[in-house]
Amino acid sequence: MAEAFGTKLEDLSSMDGVKALVAFRTDGLPADKLGRFELIVAIAQNDDAAAAEADVTLPCQSVYEQEGSLVNWYGRLQRTWPSTAAQRGDAAPAWAWAERLLSGLGGTGHRTAAAAFRSLAEKSPHLMGLSFDQLPEEGIVIEALLPFQWPARALAAGRRHSTRGPQTTPPGMKVGDEASGGSR
Repeated sequence: MAEAFGTKLEDLSSMDGVKALVAFRTDGLPADKLGRFELIVAIAQNDDAAAAEADVTLPCQSVYEQEGSLVNWYGRLQRTWPSTAAQRGDAAPAWAWAERLLSGLGGTGHRTAAAAFRSLAEKSPHLMGLSFDQLPEEGIVIEALLPFQWPARALAAGRRHSTRGPQTTPPGMKVGDEASGGSR
């Protein structure tokens, strides 16, 4: 998501002059490099080192507690639906927290997962032309997001995404559908 808006979180130097950071899903953020910000708001699913550095932490529902989408570890964009009720009464989807923050600052945010997806798809070259409501049940493999560890999985030249089935699970992995492989 950050890349679609012109920055890479792996290289915080690209954020020179930025005083505040609102981080959605803090897992993977380099906590040791967050001291440069005057204000950090973490919309976090788990208590991790980056969330511990935050000035404000807002509880985010897990992907399994909300309607939304994810790109899993194997480059597959998938829809998600609530499968279990959020156990924390004040937890909300990350897009809902964004809408609340923007509204509080006098702006407007997205009131649905589909609207948030549409906004991101307009900015991300990986999602351009895709519609939240039209994502197939089996998801879509996005060529540019395939992990470099499995180059044999690359799509034929000229194709941006595919609806290939579970064979996208890396060779030797004993998982059924790769949705259990984690998200990034």
